[in-house]
Amino acid sequence: VPKAKKPLICWGCGEEGHRLGECPQNNGSEDGDGEERKGFGAVTLRNAFVSGGPALQWYEVLLDNEADVSILDRRLLNNVRESREPFSVSGIVSGQSATLPLIGDLTDFFECYSSDGSFAANVLCQADVEDMYRITYRQGHSYTVHLPDRDLVFRRREKLYVADMRDWVPSAMACVTTVMDNEKAYTKAELRRAKEAAEMIRNSGFTSERDAVNLVQDNNVEDIHVTAHDIRRAFDIYGKPFESVRGKKTKKKVRRTDVDLTIRAAQPLPQRMYSDVMAIREQKFLMTLVEPLGLVLTTHVERETTEELGLALQGQVNVVRSRGFAPFVVYLDPQPALKALQHQITGVEIDVGGAGDHLDKIDGKIRRLKELYRSVHAGLPWRLPKSEVKNLVYYCTSRMNLRRSSSNVSTISPRVAFTGRKPNYKKELGLAFGDYVECYDPKVKSNDAEDDRAEPCIALYPTGNAVGSWNFLNVTSGRQVRRSNWTKMVTTELVINAVNAMADHQDGIRTAPTVADAAVQSEDAVNDVPLGHDDE
Repeated sequence: VPKAKKPLICWGCGEEGHRLGECPQNNGSEDGDGEERKGFGAVTLRNAFVSGGPALQWYEVLLDNEADVSILDRRLLNNVRESREPFSVSGIVSGQSATLPLIGDLTDFFECYSSDGSFAANVLCQADVEDMYRITYRQGHSYTVHLPDRDLVFRRREKLYVADMRDWVPSAMACVTTVMDNEKAYTKAELRRAKEAAEMIRNSGFTSERDAVNLVQDNNVEDIHVTAHDIRRAFDIYGKPFESVRGKKTKKKVRRTDVDLTIRAAQPLPQRMYSDVMAIREQKFLMTLVEPLGLVLTTHVERETTEELGLALQGQVNVVRSRGFAPFVVYLDPQPALKALQHQITGVEIDVGGAGDHLDKIDGKIRRLKELYRSVHAGLPWRLPKSEVKNLVYYCTSRMNLRRSSSNVSTISPRVAFTGRKPNYKKELGLAFGDYVECYDPKVKSNDAEDDRAEPCIALYPTGNAVGSWNFLNVTSGRQVRRSNWTKMVTTELVINAVNAMADHQDGIRTAPTVADAAVQSEDAVNDVPLGHDDE
């Protein structure tokens, strides 16, 4: 019995019964509107899909060697924004001609086109992916893209190669709120009036919210169209003007948290340490679990050599000893760089396991830290510079030490048990990694009318000291600083673009740590981040 032929589908309008050259909407040109057709390979593939290909979910992505652009559902992208050059295609959105006015960043990859509509399928340009990463082809089975910290596999399904990219969906609980996120909650009319109110705030000399409302309600200005609701809405959407913060930020007196000696006295002094090497984005870290405290210590190392791992481990031992605890044994995996550390640290036994042995305790902590790393990374509105990977690891370490372990019957968190100091909620949990803040500049002259009193910074991780300081990335200078006085701001496109530019031009070069560096930095890492780097 002869097989029934599939209906003839037009590549232009998606209707049955005619070809693209016979399409009544074509008007004698190949693309239907007289303009140059872009991304023709992607268009061809999409119509082949519409006419009888496999059913795809919105998070499934095709690797296409004919496409010259990448087109993805906006739910897979970060920092979705209007494109300066909208992309016009036929047959991708619901099988009809459409314009893709949006552009967004795909984590670990590049910018992709998108729209508010639904797609028949998502397309990733294979040539652009090959320019960034190595791809392994298994004939008739899969394409594997080797990313720095994981592999993305496009498996064959019928005649297409499909990957599940749900891990690329930005977290719903993103740690950063941007102006675009705030604008989505209002109508166009409300946004227009809010922008007018923001302009009035700027033109009136960067007044505070209360002063701006009073200016509107006191009838001191005639023919004013801005209302108090518009003023409040402008502050809700755009936050405080950064000019106002930089001009008015004042020095504050810090308050130190006292150590509760009763908490420290209740903790057992002898401690066991479990250590292993962890890799994230081609960077190495020595991660150690201190039991029974449950404390996690993480140290960045440039190379996986005996000398560097020895410095890192010695620094971690010194950190544990700095609070009066007594580490007496360190359990290590039997890799060559770690085996050479036996008998190298005074007063501590180095116990190296046998071939194939695993340290389940530290392996579980490494897995949880990577889960937390991926969650925070998914919520960032900008690309993470390579030099800030270690700071995100330190931030994740600090958050792990803030929670009590499920294996510990005590309700005291490892950090509080170790330091005897309870962190302040506003200082500790008022920020997250990646938040945009304006930090008070301690070098500013108090009587200078032209010097900015604050600097734009990105929050990295808390230091855990008595005054609740944080380490920040200075967006202007690119240096890491430590500050105790800041104002949290709404993340703007200027900040996003600045960090993206930093990621694009990141050199990531740093000299290997010395013994002197380890001694100086060990105190910085008392809570969470042994040998943490601080450029201030």
